[in-house]
Amino acid sequence: MIDVVPKTKEEQAYIELKNLILEGKLPTQKFLSQRMLAATVNTNISTIRTALRLLENDNLIENVPQWGVRIPIETEEVLRDRYFLRELLEVGAVKLIIRKRKSENLDISSIIEKAKLCDKVAKEEPKDITKFSKTHLDFHLELAKKSGSPLLLQSLEKIHFRSLIQSHAKRGWATGSLINHQLLVDVILDGDENKAIAEMTNHIKGGLESELNNLVQI
Repeated sequence: MIDVVPKTKEEQAYIELKNLILEGKLPTQKFLSQRMLAATVNTNISTIRTALRLLENDNLIENVPQWGVRIPIETEEVLRDRYFLRELLEVGAVKLIIRKRKSENLDISSIIEKAKLCDKVAKEEPKDITKFSKTHLDFHLELAKKSGSPLLLQSLEKIHFRSLIQSHAKRGWATGSLINHQLLVDVILDGDENKAIAEMTNHIKGGLESELNNLVQI
């Protein structure tokens, strides 16, 4: 989400592994060998150990004594907590956008176009999880960017927003969760802050419930 230029081989390995985790490309519920990870990102064991410490600091992996490292198993409690923070941040973005539109000529045409594209992909390509996940992420990140708050965008990174959107694509959208981002944008365009907050809140809660209903199936 936030572009970082690696300065060392350890940072490079960290970024590559982080992206693989957030995109759901590394196995979950099993221990990951350092040798396998080193081969995956084409580096050595020493470099991988440093990268793993950085990933552990990000809570993207957990180190189990005498067993090794693994991607933490996602529980209902963890999922609810991440969605709670997501709601705070995205509702905040909606508030800022509406207030900025009232005080300045804020162009939100990019939000409108990304909402249309996301809904189009959801409707016309119902089996392409990767493509939907990308367009879905692009839309929500555009909302965050248009809020004008760099800290808000960084905070989404802290809750691993990309992996949250990826998991929703698998557990929510792919299992029949309704998608209507254009409605959300229409409410924001109306400029009624309370209605926009309610719509965003319902949008996020709908995503959470669809994931919880399918959490044990993944």
